[in-house]
Amino acid sequence: MARGWFFLLVKWLALRAGQRQAGFFFKLVLALVARGMFFLLVKWLALRAGQSALSLRLIVLF
Repeated sequence: MARGWFFLLVKWLALRAGQRQAGFFFKLVLALVARGMFFLLVKWLALRAGQSALSLRLIVLF
């Protein structure tokens, strides 16, 4: 098990700087997409429960 983690660490460290930056950008975009999907899910669930859009905005902000 530890050998696998070491191998992954070495491979990650061996990446060129450009590839690391591209990976960081991909993770950033993925996080924004996940946040958007979460927002849409909360909005859909709130509307199903009969809450208004204003209360939904407060739920998402806090």
